[in-house]
Amino acid sequence: MAESARQQSNSDDENPFYPEVVDVESVSTDLTEHRKTLADRLKNLVRRLRKTGEDDDDDFTDDYEVDQIVKSLDHYIVGYPKIAALANADPSFLIYRKFGWLHNRLLLYLQDELVALEFKLNKLDRNTFANDNDVKLKSRREDYNNPGLRRDTVKQIAEKLKEYDEHLLRFQKIQAIKRPTLRNQTSFYNFMTQTRSIVSSESKWIREGVDLAALAHEDEPGWFAAFLIDLSHKTSTRATQALFRTREQKTITGHERAI
Repeated sequence: MAESARQQSNSDDENPFYPEVVDVESVSTDLTEHRKTLADRLKNLVRRLRKTGEDDDDDFTDDYEVDQIVKSLDHYIVGYPKIAALANADPSFLIYRKFGWLHNRLLLYLQDELVALEFKLNKLDRNTFANDNDVKLKSRREDYNNPGLRRDTVKQIAEKLKEYDEHLLRFQKIQAIKRPTLRNQTSFYNFMTQTRSIVSSESKWIREGVDLAALAHEDEPGWFAAFLIDLSHKTSTRATQALFRTREQKTITGHERAI
């Protein structure tokens, strides 16, 4: 009878309809430990990435035995020389103006000049036909054997079309260039203003967002890169430089802290 009671008790304990008692303090402790473990894993990952980058630099030197010439930004005089050095050091700062308004203005002028030449040629054709001299409209050789306005007009059209087409196709390629990310535009602007490399009247162009072209376009960072950037903002400058920059990048940057 006692054995039957014990079996009944065990059956009740295994019944899923009986709620399990949860230790809230234990769960909270487990979550805290989990967060600590995740943070430790991230720190170890960053250390491994840093060590791997240093090993790669050493391997590069050993394999090719070439001493790389790396110039610091401190090497360049403040002004246009330093700005050019910055753009050369990091493709993210290859930012220039498209001058879209000027391109459009030029194309509109060339277009109207072609419209005028088109009208002129059409008028010559109608005058030739009205004078019962339509053989010149049916034979290019006959028309060109007799020097006249039509031949000169066609030559003008050829020259103007060539100029127009070159500008048109070139502007098409320029317009296809993406504008820089706001992050890169802001970084470039901050560098110029904080280093006072260019006078204010000549540095306003960096604020022409719609008219800017990024020659080496870089998309906004993904979630992991954004997390690292956010993490770097919460650490000291020295720690950030030590974690996320190669020795070559440290040398290039020098004492500049505006990047």
